Amino acid sequence: MLGTGIMERKLLDELIEVLNRLPNVQVKLCSSRQSASSDRNHDARAELRVGGKAVTLPIDVKKTLFPRDVRHTLWKFQDFARGGLQSKEGA
Repeated sequence: MLGTGIMERKLLDELIEVLNRLPNVQVKLCSSRQSASSDRNHDARAELRVGGKAVTLPIDVKKTLFPRDVRHTLWKFQDFARGGLQSKEGA
């Protein structure tokens, strides 16, 4: 999943905590090692149930980002979404 960085782990834990507080949302955190091959470029993956629908959320944890890094990360997420893995209707 993530390296041993304490800050990165804390950020990830806080994200999961916030998502779990949302109404009608259930979150299960998965490491990239447990996920499909197209998801291995992400630090982690969250499996969400939102209003009865299954949604996969790839997660990259970064301490700092430059504009080019943000663009690259967004492209990775778009590629992930095109793979048809971001939403599984009724799963």
